[in-house]
Amino acid sequence: MQAVDKYTVKIVLVQPYSAFIALLASPQASIYNRKFTEPLGDKYGLSPETVNGTGPFILKEYNLNDSQMMEANENYFKGRSKLDGVLIRVVPDAETMRMLFESGEIDVFDTDSAITQVPYFMKNEKWKDQIRKGPIAGLDYYHINQKIKPFDDVRVRKAFQMGINRQEILDKMFYGEGQLENGVLPSGLTCYKPATPI
Repeated sequence: MQAVDKYTVKIVLVQPYSAFIALLASPQASIYNRKFTEPLGDKYGLSPETVNGTGPFILKEYNLNDSQMMEANENYFKGRSKLDGVLIRVVPDAETMRMLFESGEIDVFDTDSAITQVPYFMKNEKWKDQIRKGPIAGLDYYHINQKIKPFDDVRVRKAFQMGINRQEILDKMFYGEGQLENGVLPSGLTCYKPATPI
């Protein structure tokens, strides 16, 4: 990788790779300001003073496991946001989150983080027409420690996997919302191969 000029980076691949452009869009491929990040070392990103970015909001306050306060970035390259700020609250209990939403204390309710509340909103006349649904690429899985017997044997792991009723998990835990996959990567992601077995 080389900096062609102040705003251009040139990347030369050893061989063609069709997923490369998609990978560049992931947070892990972000290009950081070395002059800002290197002096901070492991402290980078742990407080508002140690965060650097170019988005429509600036991190003003960060309270671990509680909230993040963002304020409008006056220098945002697409122009200032119409919102003065955004408060992101961490609410670990799904029912509490729903009550905060219904009372108007929070403006957006992401049911991905509170899936147990989906039936309530879908059946409620007041809310059912305000729900926005759409496909997302996500993955829920369990991890097995292969160093512990009997899971050190691949045959046991395969038998364990075959004994799990995945459809029942989808129906009961996610209210049937989603689709079962046969591989590590869900459909919709680059490099997805439908024939790859779990």
